[in-house]
Amino acid sequence: VRRPLTLISYGGGNITVDGFTIRKGKSPSTGDGGGLYLISSTSESTQSGDITVTNNIIVSNAAEKNGGGIYAKSQSNPNGTAGSVTISNNTITNNQVFGQPYASGGGVYAESYSSSGSSGDVIVTDNTVAGNTSTYAGGIWALSYGPVGPGNVTVTDNFIEGNTATGGNAGGIYANSHSVTADSGTVTISRNTLIDNSTSGGNNLGKGGGVYAETNCATSGNGGAVLLSENIISGNNARVGGGVYAETVSFTQTGGVVRLYNNTITGNTTERAAGGIWALTLTSSGTAGNIILANNIIAGNRTGDFFNGGGAWLRSWAFGTGGAAGTMTFTNNTVTANRAYVADGFYVLLENNAARFYNNVIRDNRYPTGGDINISGTGTTSAYNNNYAYILFSWTNSGNNINIDPKFKNPGAWNDNSTPSNPFDDTWLGGDFHLRPDSPCIDA
Repeated sequence: VRRPLTLISYGGGNITVDGFTIRKGKSPSTGDGGGLYLISSTSESTQSGDITVTNNIIVSNAAEKNGGGIYAKSQSNPNGTAGSVTISNNTITNNQVFGQPYASGGGVYAESYSSSGSSGDVIVTDNTVAGNTSTYAGGIWALSYGPVGPGNVTVTDNFIEGNTATGGNAGGIYANSHSVTADSGTVTISRNTLIDNSTSGGNNLGKGGGVYAETNCATSGNGGAVLLSENIISGNNARVGGGVYAETVSFTQTGGVVRLYNNTITGNTTERAAGGIWALTLTSSGTAGNIILANNIIAGNRTGDFFNGGGAWLRSWAFGTGGAAGTMTFTNNTVTANRAYVADGFYVLLENNAARFYNNVIRDNRYPTGGDINISGTGTTSAYNNNYAYILFSWTNSGNNINIDPKFKNPGAWNDNSTPSNPFDDTWLGGDFHLRPDSPCIDA
């Protein structure tokens, strides 16, 4: 009989699994955890234990509910504090979750949970996570849920390839810090390589082929930041947000910033909007968070037919009475050769707020009729020291912008796969977006 390695501490003790090889385990019927099933729990107003999974090989396991390879949950009920969960230096491959419509975490399901108290940090670092499958979060599910104070969620230095979410969100990574009445924590996604992950699903699903990252304050409290830095995100596919889907929500107070910097986001595709990046900050009666993109390469991403934002789709939105949208700032980005029906480069929606562009190269994003930048809605726009060719609006304030070939070392190219009449099966061949010594953008 196939069973997972199971360790449960009902008194809130710590759990560590170090140095095992776990193959072909299977959860009980409708159960969690195909390879590892780890629970540290307390029913009193105390802290549950920390869970650490390190230096293991987790291969070809299966669960019917959550956590095909690893299910690790530190939980406190009702008013205590949940411990931390750390998943590090493991090889987690070819695991699957099946049989349940909301099954999550094909490779890893890591959660710190308190029903009415605060939760701990969730850390996933230095792992190889490849070839795993689930309904939601094909590779990694990482959640800290604490109604009066969740922990931070950190996913760093992982290699994440070929994971699939078959009917939900997040092909590679799902990361969320969620509160109800307190400030949410910070979600950090840094120095990961995410290649060829995918997600699909109808209605409001299929978001985030490579990364789905969010912070959420359900009723009150300030939103935590979503930070993505130094990641390579390439060849991922989704219904919306082929490379990245990033969102912060604070309904009544100040929302967290969405900030992407020093990432390479190339060759990602969607069935609908936002081939490379979907970034949204949201509030009702508070102030939505700012959106900041700096020093990113966003190239060769593509949407489906008749949709917007080949490179990025960006919005800060206050949907209720008295709310205010945040500022969107874009600095030192290279955005080129992206494809969409409209707004092949950047598609920005204004809600009586400001969008600012400084020192960007946003060029050759025009297929078939779109432009490098399109801004829709009402607000203030500024552009200084940028290189672009086609825009579908007029700036409020601008200066020192140019329209000239930036002279990349290799501008990249699309392969039409022998079907030149069908651009939506083309594949991106890559490029080198360093500037040649004779580039007009140097010291411009």
